[in-house]
Amino acid sequence: MSKQNQNTTVAALGQSIIGVQKHFSTGTLLVAGKTFTAAQLVTLFQSLIDAINLAIAARAARVKAVANVRALETTVLPVHRELIAFVEASLGRDPTLLADFGEQPVARKTPTAATKAVAVQKREATRAARHTAGPVQKKAVKGTVTPPAQPSASGSATTATKPAS
Repeated sequence: MSKQNQNTTVAALGQSIIGVQKHFSTGTLLVAGKTFTAAQLVTLFQSLIDAINLAIAARAARVKAVANVRALETTVLPVHRELIAFVEASLGRDPTLLADFGEQPVARKTPTAATKAVAVQKREATRAARHTAGPVQKKAVKGTVTPPAQPSASGSATTATKPAS
């Protein structure tokens, strides 16, 4: 038997109902170790068909409802954000005031010691790579001026001589 999905299951059960009513309309049947009448089998099969159909309808309703929510979100949420911005601009950013409009204040996370240590290492590495210095380090830097080179007296200087005529 091949793998069945809900549609093939509904079709197979519907066909089984027709077959039971056609061939076993009277008497009892021993199926899966239990005794059933034709009416009981029809009721049993029809209950699963009805449950599958309800699930399919519920899934379709869910898809429609989610699409409706998405459509409304695109129109309603920008208006809500603008209302919050208006309230902040006109009445301030007081958390209790904003709570009246459904806005929760964003809690700032406190950095852990490990996070701070990593930040210090990154900062020092960046300063070393960029060769930057703070104001105190800049004060310690003193420039040195080297005097221009003087001509040496060892005779490397040329003197002008008068050519012989």
